[in-house]
Amino acid sequence: MRVLREISSVSQGTETISRQTTQTVGLTMAHARNAPSDAKRWMGCAGAINRCKKLGLNSDQSSFAAAEGTIAHRVANDYCFNLGFEPYDLLGRRMSADGYHFVVDEAMCDAIQPGLDRLAEFEGQRFSEYRVNITPWVGKDEDGNDQLGTLDRGIVGRKEIVIGDLKYGAGIAVPCVGNPQVPIYGLGFWNDVARHISDAKVFRFIIDQPRNGRGGGEWILTLDELLAFGEEVKARAALTFDEDAPCTPSDEACLWCPAAKVDGACPEYEAWNLSSFDIDFDDLDALEDGDEIELPEVEGLNVKRKAAIYMRLTALRGFLSRIEQTVSADVKLGDGAKYGLKLVAGKRSKRVHVDEGLSERYLVRKGVPRSKLINEKLISVAQLDKVYGKGKFPSFLFTGGIQQPVIVPLEDARPALLTDSVFEDYGEEGVDD
Repeated sequence: MRVLREISSVSQGTETISRQTTQTVGLTMAHARNAPSDAKRWMGCAGAINRCKKLGLNSDQSSFAAAEGTIAHRVANDYCFNLGFEPYDLLGRRMSADGYHFVVDEAMCDAIQPGLDRLAEFEGQRFSEYRVNITPWVGKDEDGNDQLGTLDRGIVGRKEIVIGDLKYGAGIAVPCVGNPQVPIYGLGFWNDVARHISDAKVFRFIIDQPRNGRGGGEWILTLDELLAFGEEVKARAALTFDEDAPCTPSDEACLWCPAAKVDGACPEYEAWNLSSFDIDFDDLDALEDGDEIELPEVEGLNVKRKAAIYMRLTALRGFLSRIEQTVSADVKLGDGAKYGLKLVAGKRSKRVHVDEGLSERYLVRKGVPRSKLINEKLISVAQLDKVYGKGKFPSFLFTGGIQQPVIVPLEDARPALLTDSVFEDYGEEGVDD
């Protein structure tokens, strides 16, 4: 049963903010066939959806990381962006998702806070976890149903419309510029909501990926640019319904595709990965024991090839990781001889208490002073902003908090940093400047 709960309007100064929260009881809302979150796959590879459907491969499998992301979204969007709580108000709260259980800790609060602070800089009517209709651009699904998407955060101002998306995953960088997911949400949000309450024609898309420095960013599009993108979405979405649509491998299309994670499911993907290193299957078959794969010298690559490989690092690492996992699994099952490998005892794992309370009671009864057993810990510097006052804690008493430089596309809306080479361009006369 799906329950829709309307939150009464909350007044902030002279501005009234209406919010909507969607809850699901006993039933998980199905993802759209052409989901915005999956847009890199179906826009880049028209045959991906049909290929996975025929093979019975599901891209919506639950995992610890996915459940953790769900909890982070619940804290950041439902409680903080929606209801005005601070992340640390939820510290220690127990939450569950997809069968996994979590306790909101300092690390999660520290990660979520900066993204919320950035959104607080924009004025306007706010919407959280809002369902938008994307059918005008992606069409109805095979059963004739409308396709919907849920955007994390939307702010409708007089001059600018902000679409915010939280990516809590730490492993794979998700850049904002050129990412089709957020503008597809933007199209649905503009059509359903924004155009009815504002004449703003500038869209700022923000992806917050606090645990991966290479991810996230900001991307600005005009309404005309967004609508032009929408026409491209229409054309790409229509191709996915063609049963004969080809599979076209690329770093973005294959990154989350289930077929790219199953041996033999997508020969096009495997051949494409090898071509990155100018290697084909015949070259690998001809290798003898002890032979090494010949890779080109980095110094010999031109700028275009270096850029192409750099932009595909995630896909290449994923491919190599899958090879590693496959071979490791065989070796652990006792079938490593075919690779010339075997399993031996390695480094001991870290010892941890099964039950800290039980261990403590045992040691106290044995006469060990409790003061030697328990380590008290000062709250984090980020948490002090709420307890002691934001920015009041002396900077000489802590380290860190400095934004680290990251490499992003030129189109990213964040200003470029001055590099050493810029200062080297100034002669002695420009030192004071």
